[in-house]
Amino acid sequence: MCRAALALVLLAACAPLSAAGTAAPAPPEASFTLAGGWVEFVVERNGRPVADVRVTVLVGATVWATGETGPTGRGTFPRPAGRDDCQVVFDFGFGASAPIPLTVSDGGTVTPARAPVRGAVECCQPVRRPAPPASPAPPTVPWGVRLALAGAVAFLGPAVALALWWRVRRVPATTQNSETQS
Repeated sequence: MCRAALALVLLAACAPLSAAGTAAPAPPEASFTLAGGWVEFVVERNGRPVADVRVTVLVGATVWATGETGPTGRGTFPRPAGRDDCQVVFDFGFGASAPIPLTVSDGGTVTPARAPVRGAVECCQPVRRPAPPASPAPPTVPWGVRLALAGAVAFLGPAVALALWWRVRRVPATTQNSETQS
């Protein structure tokens, strides 16, 4: 009875630990600021920059800017001319994320200043597919077999040519004889 109670206590104590280990990882977050007419952003996950993220900025249905963050997870794009809104789409190599709508105010702020990146994110490194295997080398014929084939062709070639010549030479004679006999 004591063992069963001890097992239940241990199970209850370890359950939160195992649940914490299986929790879904936090999505990456993008932070936005405005500096000198440019929107600056950084993409991070757990406080670390996410490298090589493709970025597309949309104004309405038009692509305003595109680029990549590089190893620092940072990037910039010009503030949309004559507009105070745009959408930013990130691609971590698994398809486009859900667009993040931004509002850029004349006061120099970007709303939201920080937003989670949701959608086609398999956080956060793209899958590097292995290169397809090189096509196998064509089978090589051993030199002994090659020499045997060359000898057979050298010996049988003239014999076959002579037999064909003899056959062709005899065919018209047979045809003439059968015509003259009828």
